[in-house]
Amino acid sequence: YSMDGSKFQSIAIINAKGFNSNYQYVHQQVSGTAFYRLKMIDKDGSFTYSEIRVVKYDNKAGITIAPNPANDAIYLLIKNNTAIKTIQLISYDGRIVRSINNYNSGQQINISSCGIGAYIVKVMYNNNDVVYARFIKK
Repeated sequence: YSMDGSKFQSIAIINAKGFNSNYQYVHQQVSGTAFYRLKMIDKDGSFTYSEIRVVKYDNKAGITIAPNPANDAIYLLIKNNTAIKTIQLISYDGRIVRSINNYNSGQQINISSCGIGAYIVKVMYNNNDVVYARFIKK
């Protein structure tokens, strides 16, 4: 992880699971522009770096959706997650695609059944405040 795209620091080490495996890591409490790359180390100690990916987090709304765009799952990083009543995923035509009543901080939300396109995440709090964020399903 890097804040400037040149000085990187390690934020996680994930051991290999085997050929053709999927890996995930959610970087919490990050804001602004973040730069990420993977360092892949072979058994013989040699290593390569992946391409650098840039993620812009907008924490003004209090919600960060990662990854964005996403394929099969998203994670919501919510500033005030203790007072959440309901989370809804809404298609741009206004259809509620998914509703979650007992959300746990950092919980994976499966979006594999959602079609390709843009969606709205609607977070409703116990005090009746509502916050919206957008993500892209690719």
